Amino acid sequence: MHNYFEDKYNQDLKKFFDQNNPWAYQSVTARMVEAIRKDFWEADEETEKKIVEEYVESVLKHGLSCSDNTCANPLMHEHVINVAVKFMSPEKIAKMKKMLKDVTKKDLKQQLKELKKLKQKIQKGFSGKQASRNMNDSIEGFKMEKMDEKKEQMTKGASQTTLPAVLFSIFIIMLLAIGFFLRSRKD
Repeated sequence: MHNYFEDKYNQDLKKFFDQNNPWAYQSVTARMVEAIRKDFWEADEETEKKIVEEYVESVLKHGLSCSDNTCANPLMHEHVINVAVKFMSPEKIAKMKKMLKDVTKKDLKQQLKELKKLKQKIQKGFSGKQASRNMNDSIEGFKMEKMDEKKEQMTKGASQTTLPAVLFSIFIIMLLAIGFFLRSRKD
């Protein structure tokens, strides 16, 4: 964390990210916010404030990155806004919310409501008949087979192609030997 925000090793990382890929920096800050939000990291209040500030400033300056942990993550954005309202201007918060809505086509409250419904649906599960029908309708991909059967088929195929190859190689070697023998007799 210190290396990204405080430039502990004087690598000028913020400038590097701004010039080369500001959305990567935004994604890094979003990951840090998520780690704090999910209690994977017990950051102090000042650290969390700095990370949230960096994230919001990046979004406002460069637009929303829409990486795997940003656009479709209303819980993280709710956390960001709840932290940011404590120290950021209402104008910046409003601009952030508007940007989220413009990009996701839904306001944060609507996204949170839909997420809650989805979680409830998952927790309830589907009724037995519907579940089996839906599962059978949506299954696509490769059939899994036992390795023993597959190995046996591969071995049969290999032995069937190996014999002709060996015979052909012996034939070529014999032709070369005969040609060499005839040529040495002429000399």
